[in-house]
Amino acid sequence: MFSNSEEKNEYNSMLLASDLDGTLIATKESYVSNEGIARLHKLFSHQSDNRLAYVTGRGFDLALRGLAEHGLPTPEFLICDVGTSLYHRVDKEYALSEGYQSKLRAIWGEGLFKEIDRLLSDFPECEQQAEDCQTEFKRSFFISVDDSVDKRLDSYAAILEKHGIAASIIFSVDPLTGKGLLDVLPKGVNKEFALTYLHELSGASRAEIVYAGDSGNDLAVFTSAWNAIMVSNTPERVKERARLERGASDFQLFEATKPCVEGVLEGCEHFGFA
Repeated sequence: MFSNSEEKNEYNSMLLASDLDGTLIATKESYVSNEGIARLHKLFSHQSDNRLAYVTGRGFDLALRGLAEHGLPTPEFLICDVGTSLYHRVDKEYALSEGYQSKLRAIWGEGLFKEIDRLLSDFPECEQQAEDCQTEFKRSFFISVDDSVDKRLDSYAAILEKHGIAASIIFSVDPLTGKGLLDVLPKGVNKEFALTYLHELSGASRAEIVYAGDSGNDLAVFTSAWNAIMVSNTPERVKERARLERGASDFQLFEATKPCVEGVLEGCEHFGFA
């Protein structure tokens, strides 16, 4: 386990922080690229100075299962549960970062999840996901996807705020099932929040970190001051919001012309990975 005094490593190499489902894990048969996976392994081999992190909505065990099933390279860091847990691989074992957990606990005290579940259960279109999808800092629901979804998201946020719960509402669409996914996290916590902590922990500068993603829960990074890759299969709704909300920055949002892993590799080439 890591404490608040976690040591930072100093490197001068590039670090790719990539989403999994819809980004490195293909959502359509036509997006599958065994050659691309092989090239990814070469890019992050032991002979390379490049470093790798995965940033996913999956829980830890499901993330590891996905890596094995799809033959992905082993990462140095795993950020799971939409940015609410962080693991660092040391001596072939992953350790949960206690420093990061303490940081989240300082934002969001214990015991709020029961109140969140109770309040959102009043919305019939809001269906709680399985218990193994719930964590101390993430409550997850299925919601319907239609033209009223933005208005409903505002309603969820308003009811939580009314009851004094400081929370972030993260909406995305499951690329495999098309279901709407709603995650309730501590206020200000998302994948970008976790990426900022990873930047501090890893010793990599912002210029040495490149993020890759494809969905609504990647928007916090796409619209912030990071170099980022948006693969071509990213939904148009997400692309439009990323372009609109990106703002002026010294960092680039690269829109790949290829989907999934091929798009990530295209972006890695653009950003100068060795």
